[in-house]
Amino acid sequence: MSFQVVDLEQGSQEWLDFRLTKRPASETPAVLGISPYMSARNLFLVRSGIKKVYVHKAMQRGHDLEAFARGLFCKQIGMVFTPLVAVSGEYMASLDGHLYAGSRSIVLEIKCPADGKGGGLWEFVETRNAPPPHHMMQVQHQLMVTGADMAYFVVYGGGEVIFCVVEPDAKSFEEIERGWEAFEAADFSPRHDETWCCAEDAYLEALAASKEADAALEAARARLIDLAQGSTTEGTRLKLTVTARAGSVEYSNIPELSGVNLDAYRKPATTTTTIAVKKRA
Repeated sequence: MSFQVVDLEQGSQEWLDFRLTKRPASETPAVLGISPYMSARNLFLVRSGIKKVYVHKAMQRGHDLEAFARGLFCKQIGMVFTPLVAVSGEYMASLDGHLYAGSRSIVLEIKCPADGKGGGLWEFVETRNAPPPHHMMQVQHQLMVTGADMAYFVVYGGGEVIFCVVEPDAKSFEEIERGWEAFEAADFSPRHDETWCCAEDAYLEALAASKEADAALEAARARLIDLAQGSTTEGTRLKLTVTARAGSVEYSNIPELSGVNLDAYRKPATTTTTIAVKKRA
């Protein structure tokens, strides 16, 4: 794909509004159902204006550190990447960086996870030399939009960066396009049909009955324990067994084992009660 550069500041209200008219790379993992952060339904609610995206500390941290991480990476490999918003048809990608190196077009995607160096994302890239699946599809979306020859996927942590190279994958492009078509054709609105409502009523009634039954069972159990007065008691259909156990020994508190009365170091004794249905003769 050939792409156009849109003059928008990433994070601005204009940029946020523009994203609602396109298919952004960062939303593709949710569209495909592989995002650990957002479901397709929640994405629908966000894009419909029904739900707001909460910018938590980890997201803000990533935003704040992005420029520093980009500078560190650029210095490390001797290239200068420039952030930009790329658009091709219905698709867009807000790139952390892009450059042309001779005839080659290169994309940059930066992640600044809260657990930093040695954390889950760092370790994944270090051991597999590839991004996790949800990040991979975001980068593939960026490659699809820009028609770039490759992408650098960079993870920042503790003043250091680790990175891997991602090559374009035509099958991923097809999956992204199919995913977005299915997402936009899907009906995420609440169901109000009679069949669904009846099923909801049946579930809620069963749930309420289950809670009542649990409460009644616990009350009956407590009554049996109270009647047994701490003793093993056998009735016609139930047997209540009371078992007393000595407290465990905290050996770390014993200066010497030889000649020491271990009972002096035991925790308080505990009592357990079990009730079992008796087998019929």
